Amino acid sequence: MGSRAFEILLGGHDLDGAPAEQYGYVNRAFSGNERDGFIDEFASRIASFGLQPIRDIKHFVNLATQRPEAEFKDQTDAQRRSGTDGE
Repeated sequence: MGSRAFEILLGGHDLDGAPAEQYGYVNRAFSGNERDGFIDEFASRIASFGLQPIRDIKHFVNLATQRPEAEFKDQTDAQRRSGTDGE
């Protein structure tokens, strides 16, 4: 595990936009009012597409990126033991 992962996981610090973008946690960081314009344009573009291609894209991205729940057993067990599972 890299030193950045230890810094983030053990340090528990919040990240603002620039470091989050640099670390690859977000696609982009915005300043000022740029965000609203980007979101409006992006949402309008997606809304112009047909529903089936959007469903297909979501399905194939999920297939390629989501791990089976069984692979999370160790993490969920650790979370339960730590008492941070929201119960």
